[in-house]
Amino acid sequence: MRVMTFNAHSCKGSDGLVSHERIAQVIADIDPDIVALQELDVDQDRSHRSDQPQLIANYLKYLFHFSPAFSMEQGSYGNAIFSRYPMQCIQAKSLPGSEIKVKKNRYGIWNPVKEPRGALWVSVQIPGKESVQVITTHLGLTAQERGCQVDTLLSDEWIAAAAKKGPVIFCADMNAIPLSRVYRKMRSKLLDAQHMNGFKRKATFPSCWPVLRIDHIFLSHEWKVLDVQVPSLHRQASDHLPVVVDCELS
Repeated sequence: MRVMTFNAHSCKGSDGLVSHERIAQVIADIDPDIVALQELDVDQDRSHRSDQPQLIANYLKYLFHFSPAFSMEQGSYGNAIFSRYPMQCIQAKSLPGSEIKVKKNRYGIWNPVKEPRGALWVSVQIPGKESVQVITTHLGLTAQERGCQVDTLLSDEWIAAAAKKGPVIFCADMNAIPLSRVYRKMRSKLLDAQHMNGFKRKATFPSCWPVLRIDHIFLSHEWKVLDVQVPSLHRQASDHLPVVVDCELS
């Protein structure tokens, strides 16, 4: 099975172009069975008030679940999981902590804006196999936030509960490198796909000149990793590069 995680950056590329078709084409070229996307817009001015998850699903002819990290009058923004197999949404909830992003209003005044974080858990039914539990999220920018969020994700509410239902795949923009405390916490419970079988570990951000490995796919111990890629062919599509893992149940 091929799994992909990708921060789509509201489908805004490094060239400034907003294009859900380009993100969808990147996914189509990679041809994964399951895709986790972070930073997707629904009905936001900056992305032409489009429903990006629905448009990408239509392009790929995949099933999907979208979970807004936050909603407001101008639309919503959050995470989605796409699959070529049937799936059921188990849980979509906010995570503790909210970062402060500073944005300039129309009067040129910089105002702090809170941006909540959320996570999405789906159960994917692979033909002839047990169901696979897939969780995706996009963690906050501060170490304190990420610590609270990872503790929640590793609790009986999320990953520990998912592990009781079947093999787990955790896909995330963690905003955290492998030296970080939250990464080490996650790796104490799950396997980092890029750390297995001697694969060369590759950075994912920024896409134009990647120096940080902050996008990750973690797997429960039932999985065997066959290959890992960080494709850079479409580096203009987003400010992140995708991570792609070929794996099988051992």
